[in-house]
Amino acid sequence: MRVQPPVRPEPGTRTLAAPPSLVPLLARGALLSPFKRPRPDAPVPATRFVLPGVRIDLAHLAAYERVCGFPTGADALPVTYPHVLAFPLAMRILAGRAFPLPLLGLVHTSIEITARQECAPSAEYELAVLVEKLAPHRRGTEATVLTEARVHGRLVWESRSTYLARHTPRNPDKNPDRNHGHDRDLNLDLDRNRGLDLDRERGLGRDRERERGEDRDLERERDQDRDQDWERERERDRDLERERDGERDWDEERKRGEDRDLDRDLDRGGDLGGGRGGGRERPEGLGGRQGSEPLPALAEWRLAPDVGRRYGAVSGDRNPIHLHPLTARLFGFPRAIAHGMWTVARCLAEYGPGQPAEVRAEFRAPVLLPGAVTYAARGTSFELRSGGRLHLTGDVRPPRA
Repeated sequence: MRVQPPVRPEPGTRTLAAPPSLVPLLARGALLSPFKRPRPDAPVPATRFVLPGVRIDLAHLAAYERVCGFPTGADALPVTYPHVLAFPLAMRILAGRAFPLPLLGLVHTSIEITARQECAPSAEYELAVLVEKLAPHRRGTEATVLTEARVHGRLVWESRSTYLARHTPRNPDKNPDRNHGHDRDLNLDLDRNRGLDLDRERGLGRDRERERGEDRDLERERDQDRDQDWERERERDRDLERERDGERDWDEERKRGEDRDLDRDLDRGGDLGGGRGGGRERPEGLGGRQGSEPLPALAEWRLAPDVGRRYGAVSGDRNPIHLHPLTARLFGFPRAIAHGMWTVARCLAEYGPGQPAEVRAEFRAPVLLPGAVTYAARGTSFELRSGGRLHLTGDVRPPRA
């Protein structure tokens, strides 16, 4: 049976007088996360949050430009800056009770930005955010969040971010191995019931002991099925990773060990804005796609350990995985990791796209801090990598009509 994405009702608009405070939202999202059961056919929140009359704080803008490497004092906002302006609105939805995916463990997998014109720092903006859809993913459920910026009612900028909640997919068509395991469990249940009936008919008086033994056998069978399913899934992920990386060796043995540990941690779940992308396949239009040669290196960046803290201060995203090695280790990372949106902003600052433009980027693997990364680009494509690991792929094109 094919899972059909839910039909989203016409959104009701809720206009806010001020940006929501992020700290209470993060706390609320963390508290609600254990009670959410993600699935692709869950109801989609129908509220569209709108924040009118947004003026640019020039000091804040300059701080953002310095952290991300954009030139300060330009006539147009950096192409990624409206995402930061609207981030509190997005968190208002993602941390809410109506949003079906848990905030904890939510992985930012991709972003597509369309700048229809240059966005002036002197303009007054109306920001709007809504959940556009949920969709099944081979590792769980993916949500698409639409963000819009308007000037005098005219759409000047928009983005679509995808966020992945990892869980066991419920679509039987997508998990044949799991279906076979379920059938085996069902047959074992039927056999057990038939055995119990025979015991009762023959009056053997050993019903209870036999049931305990058969339950233990059944549990062992189920554990073996789960282990086999999990190992097959991990093997498929390893095969896909080897194809993407082209069987290249790591530069240092230390990096090998950290990356393997990081992969194991991310298989247990990532966090918002710093995830690997859950093994998403690369669209054909993106740079660094599977099977292609690496793009030519143009710059080497040595990243300081405080990059996450500095970007968190200007973006409001103070996720502990980005702030300090000690807090990052609480979530399974060997060191703090850079924000995904910082990596794409830093690449675009180097790429220097004019506006209007359409930007697409996929977050492939976290960037550990401190660390060294290579920025590479050719034509419309760019990527960020270190050694044999690809962290980010992206593409810049003129906007579609």
